[in-house]
Amino acid sequence: MILNTTELGYYPRLLSGFTAQIIGAGGIGSNLLPMIARMGFGRFVIWDNDWVEPVNLQMQNFSAKDIGRKKSQLLRDLALSINPEAKVKAHGRRFTHGDALDGVVFAAVDSMKSRALVFDEAVKQRDKVTLLVDGRFARGEMSEFITLYVIDLNHEKQVECYRESLYSDEDAYHAPRSEGITAHVPYVLSGLIGSILTRWVKDGSHPWKVTHDATTLHTETYTVS
Repeated sequence: MILNTTELGYYPRLLSGFTAQIIGAGGIGSNLLPMIARMGFGRFVIWDNDWVEPVNLQMQNFSAKDIGRKKSQLLRDLALSINPEAKVKAHGRRFTHGDALDGVVFAAVDSMKSRALVFDEAVKQRDKVTLLVDGRFARGEMSEFITLYVIDLNHEKQVECYRESLYSDEDAYHAPRSEGITAHVPYVLSGLIGSILTRWVKDGSHPWKVTHDATTLHTETYTVS
């Protein structure tokens, strides 16, 4: 039996008019997609050039039967299994300069170089990009950290504050790393994104930055005027 979106009861329904551009189908993108599919996004564009490997199963939303398959194709199938009426385009390659963006862009990538590329293209195409969402996690000696940025590309101060967060990959080697992150952390990040999107679609407001310690459960939110 095929149900329509009214019968499926997606909430909030206002998201049905938005595109979700998911750039990266790994630890962030694979766990994020099923949640935002259930939130009612009507269109998905997925970018990733990688295949599922056994090492991915610990913290990415894949199973043993998926090993050897393209991540982008698996997320396309997952989106359609949740909402058969969604329009889904899966690119089995990396996002690169000149690729078109629109809607809500999720920078679910694993390097600062890739984040800078997505940011540069989003700024160039700000007339079509509603929000840029960038989630990051890192593991310290005693804690696991989440940092989430939600940027309105037409808000110059948010754009400049985010630009300052884009340190080089060389500097990233001296910061806490993401290796060894426990399996629940990407789900926590996805939940934070869902909470912010729900607030945003209701009244247009959102913090530009959220930090969360997944060990102590301490959360801070930041806004810029």
